[in-house]
Amino acid sequence: MPVLLEAPERAREDRDWLRRLDEHPDIGVLTYGTAPPHWEVSLDHGHSDHVLHLVVAGRYEGVAGHRRIQVGPGTLVWLKPGVPFAVRAAGARPLALYRLHLPPAPGEEPPLGPAVVLPGAWELRAPLDLLISERQEQQPFREVRMRAALELLFSSALRLAEQQQTVRPALDAAQRRILEDHSDERVAERVHPAELAQLLRMSPEHFTRCFRQTYGCPPKVWLVRRRIQHAARLLDETRETVTRIARGLGYCDVYLFSRQFKSVMGVSPRSYRAR
Repeated sequence: MPVLLEAPERAREDRDWLRRLDEHPDIGVLTYGTAPPHWEVSLDHGHSDHVLHLVVAGRYEGVAGHRRIQVGPGTLVWLKPGVPFAVRAAGARPLALYRLHLPPAPGEEPPLGPAVVLPGAWELRAPLDLLISERQEQQPFREVRMRAALELLFSSALRLAEQQQTVRPALDAAQRRILEDHSDERVAERVHPAELAQLLRMSPEHFTRCFRQTYGCPPKVWLVRRRIQHAARLLDETRETVTRIARGLGYCDVYLFSRQFKSVMGVSPRSYRAR
């Protein structure tokens, strides 16, 4: 899925806006939850705010900035002020996503540019969780901490955008969807990379090279990350114990599950749930 940034000048303008966050710390609307089955949004003239979605489960599709998009788990969509969009939930799986509306910085003149679509943006979940936590608590230096989380979120998004601009994915959108759907359907099993290669009718060696170029990590690491992201969603949406979730995802060793969860999410499963 292409990133819709088109020039180095655009990235510089985005950084200038990022530096102006200190002038406007209000983060507007920030939520995480499951959208209704027939969720859809249509704004012919765009939104007055920056709108960010990070999809955790399910899919949606439509048009953003007059470009067709298909958005699956781990994809961030950044719609800048004035960018028209019309999207709706797609597929049978429930749609779970983060939604952030951020007012433009003072003096910002919309529109700033096209939509940005970033697949493989799971690392942005951590600053979004931090923002939700900081917003709910009245801790000392709350506004400073929230601005820091915002800067981490947007600077990480810009870095990912620049990386994906310079490296064209070796696996196309249809191939990625096959891999992602297969891993989701068998999330509790130990899927082997050779099995994924067979799905795409590639040799294991060629598949691994293409996979690394597309996802930036080996297939084994990606499979673990995907399983842990599924575990995080279960911690958010169910009351199952950590042990039951680990066992349901095929972990015989709960301590191994906790170590892998912390390596991916930055905190232990219990700390994640308590956040």
